[in-house]
Amino acid sequence: MDANSSLFRLVHLRVLDLSDNDFNYSQIPSKIGELSELRYLNLSNSIFSGEVPPQVSQLSKLLCLDLGFRAIMSPK
Repeated sequence: MDANSSLFRLVHLRVLDLSDNDFNYSQIPSKIGELSELRYLNLSNSIFSGEVPPQVSQLSKLLCLDLGFRAIMSPK
């Protein structure tokens, strides 16, 4: 997931479902914390590298964070 993606300009976004995606071992961008209106974030069954960034804790309106069966792996 590219931190320069236009996704992060959607500041009024309330639901983001990125489940069942292979992000080719990229990290979850810290800019996810700028989506301040998010209420539902689904990252289940997605392949990332690294950890969930601490900026996720800045999402004060978040009601549901789904990390089920998410694979976090180190690139080979």
